[in-house]
Amino acid sequence: MRKFLLFAIATFLSAGLMAQTVLDGTWKIAYEAGAIGVGPGQGDISWWSNSEDDLTLRACYFDDEYVFNEDGSFMNVMGDETWIEVWQGVAEDQCGAPVAPHDGSNTATYEWDETAGELTLNGVGAYLGLAKVYNGGELTSPDDAPESITYIVELSEEDARMTVDIEISGGWWRFILDKVVVEPFDVTMNVDMSTAEGFDPAVHSVYVSGNIFGWTEPGTNPDLMLTQVDETLIYTITASIEEPQEVQYKYFSDVVASGWDGDEWAGDPNRTVYISGETSLEDTWMDKPSMVSFMVDMSTAEGFNPDTTEVFMSGSFAGWTKPGEVDYWKMSPSGD
Repeated sequence: MRKFLLFAIATFLSAGLMAQTVLDGTWKIAYEAGAIGVGPGQGDISWWSNSEDDLTLRACYFDDEYVFNEDGSFMNVMGDETWIEVWQGVAEDQCGAPVAPHDGSNTATYEWDETAGELTLNGVGAYLGLAKVYNGGELTSPDDAPESITYIVELSEEDARMTVDIEISGGWWRFILDKVVVEPFDVTMNVDMSTAEGFDPAVHSVYVSGNIFGWTEPGTNPDLMLTQVDETLIYTITASIEEPQEVQYKYFSDVVASGWDGDEWAGDPNRTVYISGETSLEDTWMDKPSMVSFMVDMSTAEGFNPDTTEVFMSGSFAGWTKPGEVDYWKMSPSGD
């Protein structure tokens, strides 16, 4: 019997992943005519390229995501539909359910050789642009998918556009991808200081520190001092976050002591939330979070294979995130 565990702090919100390197992040095929094409030479798409009309006809394709994670993993994320072709077992080219192994179900990684301008995807079914294209040819059956594919990649000066070339037998395919830009969003942190013994708004201050603030020592940066809300004992601060991420933080006050010694409680745990959009946190001083373990027995799930099937959880603590959208809520086998 194999059980799946997810360890979580009790106060969570949904999130995605934070891009930190030149490739890390989410990319999509450029939404424009000529974004994909094929021709006799590298960069030549004279044989065929997508038209303006294809942006509508193949809308299920242009919303596909190619995700490079900072841990070196890679994912094809297609949702319920993508563009599938006759070689994948359908009567005609059309929008339809992704066909294995080109459905993102297999584990994949990537290797980026910046000097050579080469990107290698490792994992059966992992691809950029079109599932059928591999080094030296085009697939005629999903069963023949290679274990790895290497692409020639050129990045724009701002690293926001990726031009991908790959040679097939007698020709070249080109794919142009744009990086998905996530707009910054605000996170408001509110803390109720009514539980702080001896706290006097006329005398004492409240600070916050955490990973999004570079764990700055409390009291050394006035921008991290919380503001009193009217004449209440609620203190607030708003921070701007550029990417969804896990946020760890703590409140500090000189009602306890100065600097690091003024924290709500000594040592761990930090307050921890996973945030993917504009959020308002409602905290209480000294309300220490607790660790919660979730376990589910999958032995009753018909056809379940722990090597190929993933288990996700959702709930109010996760913002009822759609299962499969956020890796943070993927459960791990316990080994039992």
